Amino acid sequence: MSLDEKSHEVTDLKSESSVQRKAIDDLQRKFQDRAEQGLDFFADLNRESKRRQSELQGKISALQGEVTSLNRELESVRRELASERQLVESHVTEKHDLIAEHERNVQCLVSAFQRLLSETLDTVSSRITTLGEEFEADVEMPEGKLAEFGL
Repeated sequence: MSLDEKSHEVTDLKSESSVQRKAIDDLQRKFQDRAEQGLDFFADLNRESKRRQSELQGKISALQGEVTSLNRELESVRRELASERQLVESHVTEKHDLIAEHERNVQCLVSAFQRLLSETLDTVSSRITTLGEEFEADVEMPEGKLAEFGL
């Protein structure tokens, strides 16, 4: 091989080396760009994740506050319901007692009315018997009655 050929070969190799160097530089730039984009992407992803976590934590706190408030309200309503039930039971007991008292009074009135009816029946019966006897006596002796009237 001659010097020219070697020189030409060296030039070709330098040229090829230069092309490869450019390709390597290009690849390094692309790698660097993508690495930066990847870092930017992960940084954005991290910021978004923290923002969402913060939002969710805020929502959780608000919901926990609401649950606590609703639990207090529920307990208050339960106490009020228990109080109302006790009041209703008290009224029902009073009404039952009043009904029982009225039933006793009605029973007393029924007994008194029965006695009164029995006494009245006995009196009327006795009067009817007496009047019947007087009528029979008058019917048997009409002359005596007629004489009373002057006949």
